[in-house]
Amino acid sequence: MRSRFGVLAATIGLWPGIGCGRHPFADPVDGGGADGVTAPTAPLHLRFEANDFLATGLGLAACEQTCPGVTTSLPGHGEAAQFVGAGGLELTGLENTTWPSFTAALWLRLDAATLVAPMTLFARGFDPLTTAWNTWELFVEPGPRMFVGTTTDDDLARIAGLRAGFPVVGQWGHVALTFDGRSRRLYVDGELRLADERGPLRHDASPLLVGLDRDGGRLVNHLVGALDDVMLFDRALGADEVAALAVP
Repeated sequence: MRSRFGVLAATIGLWPGIGCGRHPFADPVDGGGADGVTAPTAPLHLRFEANDFLATGLGLAACEQTCPGVTTSLPGHGEAAQFVGAGGLELTGLENTTWPSFTAALWLRLDAATLVAPMTLFARGFDPLTTAWNTWELFVEPGPRMFVGTTTDDDLARIAGLRAGFPVVGQWGHVALTFDGRSRRLYVDGELRLADERGPLRHDASPLLVGLDRDGGRLVNHLVGALDDVMLFDRALGADEVAALAVP
């Protein structure tokens, strides 16, 4: 999705057959401690471990153009996927993941010192052959700044902003988007950063996208950086659960 349309998210493959008006936002809110809270298990989970690099738990992801490489993840997390500004993952046949509420979460290390165009992290497309829309998308714009957006029955809307300097180039950070059918919440490193009311989402049979986007039939917005533990949940996680996911 192009920057003027931002759309959110973070998630990955289920089944085989995976192809290789700005709104006010809340002040930063404590996302809740992770003490005593067990990190939830995602129906879709890309761990990017070298011995089973594209396994998702319910099938295998395949690559679009070129596969991401293998790089070292944050301590204790093994390997991660390295994206170099070309190629990525396009996951098809996942219509059964078009849940009315969801959570997309991932670890990100941005490697591009200077961004000249948006970079997509994780998204679900919407009419990608003729439009630049997504049902939801997590992406980074020059700044760098984290953006999130959704295509809803209300309108095409994004929530923008975040603290300057996130994500920090060369450092790992955690990002999660939750949507409960009406409320969108964007968390960074386990803390609530943005929230508003939108919905419900518009879905079609478009694929999930990791590390790139498809606009008007073209592959665009390729990521320069690394991703790990890309997850998609079939419900909106609570703040404590998101905080537990963000523990390194």
